[in-house]
Amino acid sequence: MKFIRNLLWKYFKADFLKLHFEEVARSSKYQLEWAHTDSNGRTYSRFVKNDIPLERIGKMEDYMDLMGTGLSRDEIRELIAAADNELALAFNGKKANVSLIGWVHKQILDRSEIILHTDLLYNFLAVQYIRDDEPINEWVESIHVEKVEQFKKDNKDSSTFFFFQVPELKLVNEFLKFSESEWNEYWKDSLRTQAELKQKIDHLVSVKKSSKEIRTPVTT
Repeated sequence: MKFIRNLLWKYFKADFLKLHFEEVARSSKYQLEWAHTDSNGRTYSRFVKNDIPLERIGKMEDYMDLMGTGLSRDEIRELIAAADNELALAFNGKKANVSLIGWVHKQILDRSEIILHTDLLYNFLAVQYIRDDEPINEWVESIHVEKVEQFKKDNKDSSTFFFFQVPELKLVNEFLKFSESEWNEYWKDSLRTQAELKQKIDHLVSVKKSSKEIRTPVTT
């Protein structure tokens, strides 16, 4: 049963998330209720009856689309940049690392099958949680980043299972029906996958930078 459920989620994740978005998007007016208090005492409110401002709905849709790819926007940008660097060398008649381009392609394909992407879940929830000092009908990037970092800080070294058992993810949780142990298993796997990708990209950037420095003549 678990295998079939995970298989369906992998291949129909984008369609399912789109359905979830369409339900959330039915909005008329803004009503808020208490949702969360962080470790600093800051309070967060949620929208009642899915009455969410259009700007926030747009951001939610962005993160849902990214969930379908299994990659954050930064990860996509860095992967494309790595491949573009090699393609630029090839177009200029220089030796390019074809295996690296293949690796980028494989990463994009493999990550579309990831069950959970921790960073995207935090961001998706942060769009819908209104901190006590931010405007309701406006998405402020700086505040959004602070909220995401605070949520991560509060959940560090602890199970995130109950933190994400919220109305904003009701359909997702009902579909997955993860036990706490299953959730923690996939959560740890997601963190490991993200860390490995970042380590690889950081290594590629370091190698590329070192290569340029070696080719650059020293002037006196």
